[in-house]
Amino acid sequence: MNITYDQVEAFIAVADSGSFSAAAKQIGKHRTTLGQTIANLEIEIDLVLFDRSGRYPSLTSDGEKIYQQAKALAVASSAFEQLCLYQSKGVETELKIYYSEQLPAQIIVDTMIQLRQHYQQVRVHWLKDSNDNILKILSNREADLALVVNPMGDSVTSLDFTYLFQMPYTLCASKDFIRRHRPQGMASLQHLHQLVLKDYYHSGVAKTVCTSNQVQVFDSLPTLVSLLKSGEGWAMLPSHSVSDDIAAKHLDVIPIKELNNTLRFPVICWQASKSMGPVASFVIEQIKQRVNKYELM
Repeated sequence: MNITYDQVEAFIAVADSGSFSAAAKQIGKHRTTLGQTIANLEIEIDLVLFDRSGRYPSLTSDGEKIYQQAKALAVASSAFEQLCLYQSKGVETELKIYYSEQLPAQIIVDTMIQLRQHYQQVRVHWLKDSNDNILKILSNREADLALVVNPMGDSVTSLDFTYLFQMPYTLCASKDFIRRHRPQGMASLQHLHQLVLKDYYHSGVAKTVCTSNQVQVFDSLPTLVSLLKSGEGWAMLPSHSVSDDIAAKHLDVIPIKELNNTLRFPVICWQASKSMGPVASFVIEQIKQRVNKYELM
């Protein structure tokens, strides 16, 4: 059996358009040539694909079954052609990006939406790990980028980096928790339950801010916030993650006199290579365009 891609393309065009004439215009072939291509395909596979008894051709039962497979083949072929084009132009076909749980998820969503408008076939993996492990992974060229919180204010590594923004943090708890415990300062918080993201330890945030003797650690930010609203304890969280709950009065800011200004930590992008490809560069640029509204919270 010797089926050509031209035959598959012609078959899909007729099935989708419902007309030999419309299909011929769609793929730039003469109607007679297109008809012969379909006929040759039917001979090759020994099946009648179209019922030609009416004004317009319609798929037979065999044609319906073949159509689904033909469409899948067309999609795969298109993806293959696109990937070959990327490869020939030096465009990455795959990216592996590590990121902090503390970052706004919407930044990733918005970046991916823009990415798909320019690079449809690139696969992007978004993964989490500790800053120490991420450094090793990037140094071994096992990933491309990492978006990390850098609380110590330094980026002294063998890797290149791009500064992104200063992410603000908010000390907060439920109104009931604040009413019951009436915290007056950082010292008073040390003896109350503190809900902490595991990523605080991974990034080093926990080393820079005085924490409670009653720490409870969470992998998941949504779970932490839900318990925070229930009155389980207090937390220091990225402002973007609690701004809606504070506005809705599910949470309240804890007034701490020692903190005269908003607490902020820098977010940077580590790069595995100085010479990034166009897709990695596009990702960084898209993120930089979106961080301003979070920095101003």
